[in-house]
Amino acid sequence: ANKMDRDIENAILKTIVAFCNTKGGELLIGVADDKSIVGIEHDGFPNEDKFQLHLRNLLMDRIVSSVAEFVEFRMVTIGDKTICHVTCKQSKRQEIWLKPDKNSPELFYVRMGPSSTELQPRQALAYIKEHFEQ
Repeated sequence: ANKMDRDIENAILKTIVAFCNTKGGELLIGVADDKSIVGIEHDGFPNEDKFQLHLRNLLMDRIVSSVAEFVEFRMVTIGDKTICHVTCKQSKRQEIWLKPDKNSPELFYVRMGPSSTELQPRQALAYIKEHFEQ
């Protein structure tokens, strides 16, 4: 979007939540759907530190249940572009929820094939009972 964008932020957070609630996974921020490398510079961050601080704050503020032990990220330079490689581990003890903004309810996502899918409350409850240690 050539700027910070809440829709892109939520798409990233949704994917991270879904990976943690399922089998883990990897996400490349700064790579377009067509696999072209646009870099984090495309979003208007002045440097890597500002980007990493912003991502850390999003993880802390908008994901319910800390993901600190499940999510790692590092910056990678390819040519003259910088991307962020996010590695998510599966959470086995606690479910992870996304709060898209401060006035919305928490949402539960899992990974189904190549997409992050929101489960409705009844589906989420059944999934949680089956997949997390009680």
